[in-house]
Amino acid sequence: MKSFSLYIEDRTTALVPSGGNLEDFLRSLEGKTIKQILDDSSYMSLYNMNKHGIGGARGSDKDAMDFVNKLVQFVNRDVLKHRPREREYDTEQFQKENDYEGYSKARSQKARLGIERNKLRREKRKLNVGLDIDEYDATPHRSEYEKGKAGISDEDREKRNNEIDKENSELENKIDKLDDFISNHPYTRGMRMITKEYDKAVEDYHNTPLKAEYLKDDGSDRYDELVDAFTKFGGQSDSVIDV
Repeated sequence: MKSFSLYIEDRTTALVPSGGNLEDFLRSLEGKTIKQILDDSSYMSLYNMNKHGIGGARGSDKDAMDFVNKLVQFVNRDVLKHRPREREYDTEQFQKENDYEGYSKARSQKARLGIERNKLRREKRKLNVGLDIDEYDATPHRSEYEKGKAGISDEDREKRNNEIDKENSELENKIDKLDDFISNHPYTRGMRMITKEYDKAVEDYHNTPLKAEYLKDDGSDRYDELVDAFTKFGGQSDSVIDV
């Protein structure tokens, strides 16, 4: 069984090449999954933050981290094929077929009611400021307490408190009904189903063992950036041609 220190060392150097050229290193990743690479990258980033503090890695650690970041971008390059930036539920056709207008209207109504509820809460707090001894002691300017006491009678304060409680209860009921409406709306159900499909597609993509062909130079900018980062890190690549 490995000691904890050796485990840490393994995790922080798992994606750092140790000799050979870039192509050799990429071939060594065959059979790994993108998720394993993402996890190792996250662990390495966290380790460097703890080691170097604010600003992250420095010196050779920074060069290694820059290389790993470019590696992640390269191996994860097809993620948008599985979860595109423009989602199906953002299309005009899907929105029209699933009453997006009604969904959007309900969300706007809920937001407005939420603002009204917050106003009532602020009014009630202001109305009762200083009535609790702990709150009075914590009040930076006790004149607020005196103003609160002098500005309204106890009877009127109690009356307004009851009114606020009633208004707040009515608002809560309306918000709850809108929550149910939004949660069960065709657009919400469709969006939830599509998001679940996207998440499953990305999960499968990230957990599929990498093949040698996928790890070769694909002529993309991401691969060129990976080569540059590897070279700065002190490595060599067959893609770099000396002139």
